[in-house]
Formats: sequence, C-alpha cells, structure tokens
Amino acid sequence: LNTNEQRLKDTRPAHERAHVMGCVASAEEVTTVELDIKDAGESSADGWKAYVDTQLLGGGCGGGMIVGLKEELWAKSDNLGLKSYKTTLLDDEGNSKPVDVNEVRDLVAFAKTGVKPDAGLRINGTKYMVIRSEQGGKDELPFLCYARHEKVGVCVVMVNSCIVIGSYDEGDAKAPTFAGACNTAVERLARYLLDNGF
Repeated sequence: LNTNEQRLKDTRPAHERAHVMGCVASAEEVTTVELDIKDAGESSADGWKAYVDTQLLGGGCGGGMIVGLKEELWAKSDNLGLKSYKTTLLDDEGNSKPVDVNEVRDLVAFAKTGVKPDAGLRINGTKYMVIRSEQGGKDELPFLCYARHEKVGVCVVMVNSCIVIGSYDEGDAKAPTFAGACNTAVERLARYLLDNGF
C-alpha cells in the first residue's frame, strides 16, 4: 500500500459485506480509504466503528457517532455519546418544570420530523443552538442540521437507516477541530451511505 491509501481488512465472507469507497480529506493530502462493512440489517460494531474512525475522525471531526433510526447506537468515538437524564426548563410563565431528556430518542425524532425537541438539541449532555436544519434540502440528504455551543458544534445528517453525527471543538488547545472539516466529513459519509442503500 502506498502512503496515500489505507485498507481495512474484513474477514467476513463476501456475501455478508457491502463494499464502499470513501475519501478522507486533510489539509495536506487526500487519502482514499476502502471499507468493507456488513449490510445495515446485520450491522457490525467493528465495521461501523471503522467508519467513525476513518471517515469522521480521520476526516476532521473531533468526535463521531452513527445511530440507527430504531434508536440504537451503531458506533461512536470515545468522546461522544448520547445520554438520558433529568433537567429543568422554564415554562411560558417563567416557572421551572422538570423534564426527562433521552438524547437518542429526541435526536431520532428531530431528524425524522424536523421538529426540535422541547429540551432542545442535546448531545453528550450539551445543549446546542441549532444554526440551521433542513429536510430534503442539500444534495437530497433526508435531514441535515448544524448546531453550536460556544466553541464546540455538531453536524447531524440522517440517511435512510441511520444518523451520522460529527463534532468539533475549536477551543481544544491540544487538537482543535473546525466546523468546515467536520461538516464536510459528515456530509461525505452520509452521501456514501445513502448512495449505497443505507
């Protein structure tokens, strides 16, 4: 293999794999990554984790995650996840009211309907301000959302069977990541999944 190409080996029989080609972009070079993954109906944690590692983290995201539309986690990076917890919100009169937050349920409902959850878009315990969200807009992606909280943000894209999430942190002193690279990596992976029946 040359320095511009990485190959992830999959030991499963060919009839159990779907073959997808992708690109991981960095500031200095473009790297082609060949991934072999199982069909979405028989999703493999290792196969989906390879997507998170090479396509999202390797493409410029600080964190990444793939969540199925049946509210199941397919794969994630170590620094990103979805939680369930209680919080308080203010009602129309300014009174506090307790609310149960289930981030995976709320995220899937938001992506399917375009209606923001009552508690707002929350990922990994952080509440994000939605900058833009659209259904069926950009390049025919079923759902696309950009959101921020101070110097961190997320890009969320839904395809037919899952949601791809990438995060960035512009304020990370050791390894800052940025919105442009994160958005590009998430949207690119989502388009490949969509083009290949996912």
